Amino acid sequence: MLDLLRFALYVVRHMYPAKKMLKQRAAILDKKAHKRMFSLALFAVAGSYPYVIGRSKRLQKRERESLILLGAATALCDDLTDEHRYPLEALKNLFANDVVYDSENTTERVCRVLYKEAMGIHPNPELFLQKLFTALEAQEQSKNQLDKPLEFAQLWQITQDKGGTTNMLFLHFLHQQPNKSEEAFAHQAGIALQLLDDLFDLYEDLEAGIKTPVTSIDSLDQLEALYTEEARKAMTLLKQFSHSKRAEAAVGFIYARGTIALDQYRTFCRESKQSFPPKQYRRKDLIVDMEKGGNLRTNVVRRFVFSQPKDT
Repeated sequence: MLDLLRFALYVVRHMYPAKKMLKQRAAILDKKAHKRMFSLALFAVAGSYPYVIGRSKRLQKRERESLILLGAATALCDDLTDEHRYPLEALKNLFANDVVYDSENTTERVCRVLYKEAMGIHPNPELFLQKLFTALEAQEQSKNQLDKPLEFAQLWQITQDKGGTTNMLFLHFLHQQPNKSEEAFAHQAGIALQLLDDLFDLYEDLEAGIKTPVTSIDSLDQLEALYTEEARKAMTLLKQFSHSKRAEAAVGFIYARGTIALDQYRTFCRESKQSFPPKQYRRKDLIVDMEKGGNLRTNVVRRFVFSQPKDT
């Protein structure tokens, strides 16, 4: 339990600086935007934990600023893509050449300010830009999940590309250039995280008609096997550059959340006598409440489940 408390303290320690920075730089945006920026900034901080622990070096102030600024900018970039329908070339031009697409768009204005400040303190801006473009291209490809009929193999490839490249980008928020082991973990961890995200978004994706591996797989048994395999791969790669139980517990805690979602879906399908994914459901059937005491306790207990040998 102490391992998770240390992880929680690591994240909490950066909450006030994040709120202060974003309040100063994004006053013109509404509460919804601030919530998303703050959430992605904290996600970036939390995601840095295994690398910081693995390197046995404290997070420097400027690195923390990069995590917060770029995490928040990523949230706004997503909004520009999904809500404001910015074309891919407009985003590339904004980040590479500082060419504004719509000077009246407050989301773009704040995103630009955050990104420029972050790049001003980043030691590898050109390398970061390459990773950003790769992630943007994968995000653009993921739009096909709504617009086009896709086979499962195509959906799975989109999931791998989007999750892997996005998490690789987050690794490059840090100022120390990553080694091959860290990059391999980041890419695989991102695939598992994207699948986890799709697991928790089941209700919203079914309602919106968004096709993902979770909404399109043939059975819950196959989904559980797929998720378990991807999470185990990530935990194996983590151990190649970090031998810390603290890092293992933190990453395992995140992935263990997926097992709780799978349990809930399995129980609902059994009780409603439906195959997966279900055709009839209510919001409460598919929304997983991770703040419930029972779910939180289970999450803590299972934090090493993907580190255990397969036959245990």
